[in-house]
Amino acid sequence: MIKKTMIVLLASAALFTACKKTETTATTTAQKVLGKWTYVSDVFTYHSQGTTTTTTTLANASDYADFRANGKVIIQFQNSFDTSDYKIINDNQISIDGDTAQIKTLTATSFITYYKSASIRDSSESTETFKR
Repeated sequence: MIKKTMIVLLASAALFTACKKTETTATTTAQKVLGKWTYVSDVFTYHSQGTTTTTTTLANASDYADFRANGKVIIQFQNSFDTSDYKIINDNQISIDGDTAQIKTLTATSFITYYKSASIRDSSESTETFKR
């Protein structure tokens, strides 16, 4: 009887230690944004009085945006440095220095934002692309 009990206990122990529990960690938008992103490009479109002008600026190899846990983003773009406040509004929006942009794409390797501003006479749009 003791022998059978020992076999059952050993088999149970082997079963529990042999099975790995796979944990899935939910990653929030705020967690995904954190860290250093390499700038790829900025596409700026300006609409005024029936005329549209689009300018694509490709980033330098050293350009980046570094989103910190303290709500600051350090940006280097086209030899210009800036530190701004940012806030994740929801899974689809980010605010940088009070300007709200849509989060078009946010994966482990790609981050694309879109911002649109309009007034009575003109409007502008900006799409910024980052990678890791």
